[in-house]
Amino acid sequence: MGIEERFALQGVKILVVDDDPDSCELLEMVLQVYGEADVRAFSCVNDALADFSQFQPQVLISDIAMPHEDGTTLIRAVRSLPVEQGGKIPAIALSAMAREEDRQIALEAGFDRYLVKPMIFEELLSTLRDLLEETIEVSRSSV
Repeated sequence: MGIEERFALQGVKILVVDDDPDSCELLEMVLQVYGEADVRAFSCVNDALADFSQFQPQVLISDIAMPHEDGTTLIRAVRSLPVEQGGKIPAIALSAMAREEDRQIALEAGFDRYLVKPMIFEELLSTLRDLLEETIEVSRSSV
């Protein structure tokens, strides 16, 4: 089984937020090429939030340390939304900060997973698949 088959995310809508243009572009490319996902990428929290309700992503991936407003501001804004508007969307934090307290802050803010940069793309894609599978299982059990 090739990498494409193991990580297929065909048609999954993913919102990516990272202030570094190269990181943003690379994430978008990996998710589209290897995951076949429908990706929208933004370099700032305000632009991502402005597009959030229109795009209706199924997963959020955000850098934590960004100028002006950071990833924790973004996830808190998303978590304040009603469920039907995406308030419970699965969310992955990305950060160059590898300390346990940084991880804890991100998870307490509302992220579901925390990955450290530099990213291992197989780890990111596996985490995405696991998170989506968990979300599907939870929604089935609550029906």
